Amino acid sequence: MLTGLLATGRISVSQGVPGTQMKSGSVPIPHVRFGPFEVDFETGEMCKHGLKLRLQEKPLRVLQALVEKPGKLVTREDLRNKLWPEDHYVDFDRNLTIAMNRLRTVLSDSADEPRYIETLPRRGYRFIYPVDGEGPPGSTRTQGGLPHLNGGATLGLLPPTQSAVGEEVRAPARLRSRVWLAGPLALAVVLGAVAWYRFGRLENAHKAAFRIVPVTSSPGGKGQPVFSPDGKELAYSWRGEKNQAANIYVSLIGAGPPLRLTADSSDDCSPAWSPDGRSIAFLRDGAYYLVSALGGAERKLADAYWARCGGIMFGRLLDWSPDGKFLAVADRLSPQDPHFSLLLISIENGQRTAVVSQAAAFVDCPAFSPDGRTIAFAAGAGPWGQEIWVVPAIGGEARQLTFDKSAIGGLSWTADGSEIVFSSDRSGGLQGLWRIGSSGGTPEPVSTVGADSYIEPSIALNGNRLAYLRFKMNLNIWRTAGPNSTEPSGVQTPVIVTTGANDDVSIAPDGKKIAFESDRTGVDEIWTSNSDGTGQIQLTSIGHGAGTPRWSPDGNMIAFDCQLEGHGDIFVISANGGSPRRVTNEPFQNVVPSWSRDSKWVYFSSDRTGTFQVWKVAESGGTAVQLTRGGGFYPRESPEGKDLFYWKDWSVWKMPVAGGEETRVVRVGPCQGCWKVIAGGVCFVDSCATPYRLKFLDFKTSRVKDISRLHLGEQYPLLPQWGAFDVSPDGRWILYGYRQLAESDIMLLEGFH
Repeated sequence: MLTGLLATGRISVSQGVPGTQMKSGSVPIPHVRFGPFEVDFETGEMCKHGLKLRLQEKPLRVLQALVEKPGKLVTREDLRNKLWPEDHYVDFDRNLTIAMNRLRTVLSDSADEPRYIETLPRRGYRFIYPVDGEGPPGSTRTQGGLPHLNGGATLGLLPPTQSAVGEEVRAPARLRSRVWLAGPLALAVVLGAVAWYRFGRLENAHKAAFRIVPVTSSPGGKGQPVFSPDGKELAYSWRGEKNQAANIYVSLIGAGPPLRLTADSSDDCSPAWSPDGRSIAFLRDGAYYLVSALGGAERKLADAYWARCGGIMFGRLLDWSPDGKFLAVADRLSPQDPHFSLLLISIENGQRTAVVSQAAAFVDCPAFSPDGRTIAFAAGAGPWGQEIWVVPAIGGEARQLTFDKSAIGGLSWTADGSEIVFSSDRSGGLQGLWRIGSSGGTPEPVSTVGADSYIEPSIALNGNRLAYLRFKMNLNIWRTAGPNSTEPSGVQTPVIVTTGANDDVSIAPDGKKIAFESDRTGVDEIWTSNSDGTGQIQLTSIGHGAGTPRWSPDGNMIAFDCQLEGHGDIFVISANGGSPRRVTNEPFQNVVPSWSRDSKWVYFSSDRTGTFQVWKVAESGGTAVQLTRGGGFYPRESPEGKDLFYWKDWSVWKMPVAGGEETRVVRVGPCQGCWKVIAGGVCFVDSCATPYRLKFLDFKTSRVKDISRLHLGEQYPLLPQWGAFDVSPDGRWILYGYRQLAESDIMLLEGFH
């Protein structure tokens, strides 16, 4: 594998740290190194493994304050005085939380299992990683830092009576003068041991009260578990043992097989109990329905203008108000509304009312607080860059709680309404369970559930039961015949097969190589191989969410996006390896790149205007140019370089590269990247069909030709929203993502509080 490819380099931060005031007892550190990071505080520059990073002024100054006193407490008051003087009024707690979250995101650090920054609750923070700091030329740091001997050996790591070369020396006078502290120190050790014995036993007994048991263990994918009002039953969606269409089931916890409530050939999902426990609301593609909790006839309540049950169902899309009068849903207010919204639907007459006053590009996971006065929800420019918000149920301005731009996989209020438990990949890894105060604060992990891929939390109203999904997936890359193939259609063979996920595949212009995303090292990185899957080589070693690789038309470069600092940016790298170079550098989601025919421009999608639009930027970087105004995702230029194609509203659209009127080309469904413009037409996956169909739109005849179905065994292929789909340059073969394992089980945490 090509590891250690990144050369040393730096990037200018938006602002440096001019005018930093140092307190007595500390000496400015102009330049530090720790772990893979290198920071120059004088110029405000930072890099990781030589890869250029971007860190705003406040997080950078927080980092500077911490590394100036490594291993020591830096109080919240210290940070306030240093960063926000008394003559400047700010919401200190909120701003410090934002700065600390952004700093931890850049460092890939965790508040629960810190490697760099330890939180001392209600007191402050401590930098716990060894720091290699440099003072002014010719100086030796002896205050507020780590003095060094023999090329960097830290004196603090040696016994007090040993020199750096191991000879016995006399203890310094300042050390001898403190020997009198030994008595009180010994007493403190004894008292600490007593406290540890007493409170440690209590903590262990507290942990022993927790018990995690599986509610389901059958094959197939389950989704959106939700407790009945009495906490004794769980409703959920399940595809059954043969992975057919999802239906609604109810299980009595700890007793007997589940009861099947629906049996439609379409997917049913997002069940929600009525407060009296008699009815369950659910979503079926195209409408919201009600059914008795004991089964029976269904009643259509209202149309669903956007909400759909996906193949993998992350995030409930509706919730029942505690007074029984409304459903909170994530949908569009009307079929013509271009934005998602948080709505209330009347149980009595199906009338829709918008709750939030500002439009959002993507909304899901609505959840009423136990008292019914507030609704929590997730919103953002897309499903991978969301935050948690709360809004009064009667409507008004929403208030933001998190500042991570992460993928939210469901949320639920605690029984007393003081906290919200949510699923998120905010730590840069798998989806995990976190908790945050309903008024805001720093998210903390739900440590009792361990470290794995967990989504869809649901908390019983009595407060001592937490249900969630444990999710497992194996995604590989397969090959099948394309529209110009002479091979029999429907033949499908594996190309890239490993445990975990292999995704976002791209075929080189000569058809001899492929690039793809793989998480086999624990994080998503870019890999390349021969077109038959042999000769696999790791191209990037960034360590944080690289994906969507795309070959330049000349075959020399690969563009990709990377979620490096809590948001996406576009990078390019030589197809032969080397140091990635950043092309965009703004705090927005800049994702899904592609190239112009002359390899001089990189197209991408960005949410910098509030909704995703298509932009382009020079391959060398610079100012980006906006191309679409009415929305656009997954841009691709036509082979002859005349038109720009992109996805929106479940369809492929096009507009002239030089600008002009946009035209709908063909409806492809919700899979945003499952299409490719080739000579003579568009090859695409009809992701509205069941099973998915591979089709080709002929530009000359305007007719759609059915090629084959993408279906193996009893499972559907997973065709993600981004890019597990590409067509060879000659149109003879296709690569796509196939989900060979996608299972989830409902877990129950007894004794949660």
